[in-house]
Amino acid sequence: MDGLRMMAYLWFLGLPALPAQIGPVAPPAAISTEGVPPISRALERSLAPYRTVPGFGFGGWLGGRRELLIVAGAAPSGQVFSVVTPGAPPRQLTRISGRLVGVEPRPGRNQFAILYDSEGNESIQLALVDTRAGVLGRLTDGRSRHTEPRWSPDGRSLAVTGDARNGRDFDVYLIRPDDPDPSASLLLEAEGLTSIEDWSPDGRSLLVSESDVGHDTRIRAIDVESGSSTLVVPGPGTSEIHSPGSPRWSPDGSSLFLTCFDDGEFRRLARLDRTTHRLTMLSTAIETDVDAFALADDGETLAVTVHEDGYSSLRILDADSGRELARPDIPAGQISGLRFRPGSTEVAFNLVTTREPSQAYSVIHPSGVVVRWTRSLPGSTGVRIPDPPEQIRYPSFDGRAIPAFVYRPDPRRFPGPRPVLIDLHGGPQEQARPSYLGPDAYIVTELGMALIVPNVRGSSGYGISYLRLDDREHREDAVRDVGALLDWIARQPEYDPNRLVVRGGSYGGYLVLASLARFGDRITAGIDLAGISDFETFMADQPPLRLELLRLEFGDERDPNTQEFFRTISPLRRADRITSPLLVVQGRNDPRVPVAEARQIVDAVRENGVPVWYVLADNEGHGYSRAENLEYLRAVEASFLIEHLRKTRLEDDDPRPSTP
Repeated sequence: MDGLRMMAYLWFLGLPALPAQIGPVAPPAAISTEGVPPISRALERSLAPYRTVPGFGFGGWLGGRRELLIVAGAAPSGQVFSVVTPGAPPRQLTRISGRLVGVEPRPGRNQFAILYDSEGNESIQLALVDTRAGVLGRLTDGRSRHTEPRWSPDGRSLAVTGDARNGRDFDVYLIRPDDPDPSASLLLEAEGLTSIEDWSPDGRSLLVSESDVGHDTRIRAIDVESGSSTLVVPGPGTSEIHSPGSPRWSPDGSSLFLTCFDDGEFRRLARLDRTTHRLTMLSTAIETDVDAFALADDGETLAVTVHEDGYSSLRILDADSGRELARPDIPAGQISGLRFRPGSTEVAFNLVTTREPSQAYSVIHPSGVVVRWTRSLPGSTGVRIPDPPEQIRYPSFDGRAIPAFVYRPDPRRFPGPRPVLIDLHGGPQEQARPSYLGPDAYIVTELGMALIVPNVRGSSGYGISYLRLDDREHREDAVRDVGALLDWIARQPEYDPNRLVVRGGSYGGYLVLASLARFGDRITAGIDLAGISDFETFMADQPPLRLELLRLEFGDERDPNTQEFFRTISPLRRADRITSPLLVVQGRNDPRVPVAEARQIVDAVRENGVPVWYVLADNEGHGYSRAENLEYLRAVEASFLIEHLRKTRLEDDDPRPSTP
């Protein structure tokens, strides 16, 4: 769509008239495109109010006192700040050029470790930062991959895992930043993916979790002095549970708290007595997943978040009996990052609502006082925020009810049947939850599209049976859930089934491509963000450890029957059936879904004479994080939607602009 037609379209929607500027919007230097028409300045200006409003991510309590570390900003993806009192202006502490992915405060000091990578390559490194002196130095080798670290209780040692030994297995290392030689020293050679979970209160032992093919997740205790280890789970008292997670020592060292599955559908919270080996379930009264928990230093108070129809519910429990002590009154949203302030029963966390991006809050127990620590800068007055989504359940091919969330445009501004964007999450073992739409609000409030976000089978949050419904030979059943959603949309008078787009990233991108190949006559266009196009080529291009873990979900590509199954379900093998316009977005440094997956589907679909827009960023990985790339991508996506929803699939080309 050229600039004049775009401006006419915006006028038709009732948006402010925008002066034309010379020339189209140029892609950022690191982005190359194919088949993408010029993006008009008018569209760029209309999107401007919907640029991301930065939220604040809680990163921990600084120095053990009542001061927060937070992560904020978006260029390329955040910096670390401190907030000295609730509502105080954040004070910037870092100015790193890499992609910040985490922060870990050092106990008893005005220092913290940061986790970062370069241009999305996920080779996570660590550095030590002082609040006054800035970055003191890198703590890792600059090459290997590392997982989230944990400081010892006295702050002298930092435990971390990394794959320096062979590029596959994540061994356990100790780093002592104050030593003359602070280089990481090997504590334990491990197999598979190992993560640091917790230090014992006396600083003599580490808890680590191990994930390896052929075994359930295991919990191991390591003696820091000798390097010897003891298997805790599975072990005495834990034979009836599986998939243990987030183990934490009690303050006196007598017990471990952890989440696990027993013989039920949902993840539960339990306590394991280290002397008697008695396992006590603490969340038997909660008939849904326990998402996360934190234990206060008094050893008596637990903060627990549970999944309730997509939202988080915060509960305060008695650590001995599991009895609910309080249910704090906080806004409905998603809670993450629970952490008690040392020596207190005040617990802080992130909260994302449908009205606002992530903010830092805390709750003081037992008073129940809810404290808001941060507040985003006021957004543009031109931004309209959609109403919270409605949760629906629609019937699928086997009679199963599939949960989904529906964001609707204002019917007063957009009367009549509305076009639909179906957004498919990745994973596959993730879930879509009501959240702040950010720039996606433009799609609902300015383009007048309904946004439907389903949790097809294989999503988490709805029981372990539902989670396993798409495993291996049942992979295409999730695609059939998308087809059932198309049927449901066609029965709703408020939607226009002839103007419908599917979008998804990673595994969701696979679902997009598979849906286009199977239901293309019912889908107007598709948006594939770093999606899998061929399971054979995807599996062949994975590092050894990740490949072994993927086999548990998708099947063993070495087996002839699995090879044949992959050929049957892979969108690339059905590319001749994809006749709907396609937008493909990829990062060149993607370590999860290689760039070849995008290249081959672009070439194959283009052979059908179908319009294919391709956006490739040289400085991004699995998903875009740099502000300039995100802004351009959103403009491309909006232009793609406008271009292909100007008319229904049943209409002839019409040069007149029409509301989508």
